[in-house]
Amino acid sequence: MGNSRIALLIALAVDNFGSGLFLPLVVVYAVQVIGLTVGVAGTAVMIGTMVGLAGPATHWTTGRSRRPP
Repeated sequence: MGNSRIALLIALAVDNFGSGLFLPLVVVYAVQVIGLTVGVAGTAVMIGTMVGLAGPATHWTTGRSRRPP
């Protein structure tokens, strides 16, 4: 395995670790600092995640991109 593959694997591991920590910490921040209830904070994170998935899902289901060719 070359150095570039090892570097890519390390970068992917760091990216996945950071992504896995982001959403739970957003919920903790919303509850502790902003003062939302756990249910409201969880719902807000869920809606944000669903909106974030809507863009790629639109491309996958229609076969078209939102960007002009």
